[in-house]
Amino acid sequence: METQRVGIIGEKYIDPNGVERYSGGRSVADCKAYNAAWYVKNRLQRNTKANEWYAANRPKRNLKAQEYARATVRRVRSILGEHCAWSDLGGCEGDLEVDHIVPPGLRRHTGYTSHGHALNCWIVNNPELAKLRLQSLCNEHNRFKSNRPNHEARALWRMKCSH
Repeated sequence: METQRVGIIGEKYIDPNGVERYSGGRSVADCKAYNAAWYVKNRLQRNTKANEWYAANRPKRNLKAQEYARATVRRVRSILGEHCAWSDLGGCEGDLEVDHIVPPGLRRHTGYTSHGHALNCWIVNNPELAKLRLQSLCNEHNRFKSNRPNHEARALWRMKCSH
């Protein structure tokens, strides 16, 4: 009979009926079910050390997370540009925002989410694709563009500004 040592449970073997068992008499399926139930029942006890550390270091963790988010935004700005892509058209107001050149209704699945930290991470990890698919627009231009294609929105902005 071939055995395999498995921690404190005992040795694993195959009984004469072909069922895997541990030397303690439990089957492998019973042990797995027991372990799964124990993990659910004792979730807080299992994470006690981690929870204590997180509670004790919350301010430090928050500062680190904020620093990381700011650094990511700075890298995004360096990739997409520090100024509004439509600055040549005039009328720039407000903070810079990341804008999808192709609006959501017209684009295929692009591999990134539409906003927030996940989008910033995607831009940092895929700078060449980001330069093709995204642009920095000021708040005013981004709201005006809304869900229009880029070329159509630029033409409408020119018409608006010429009157």
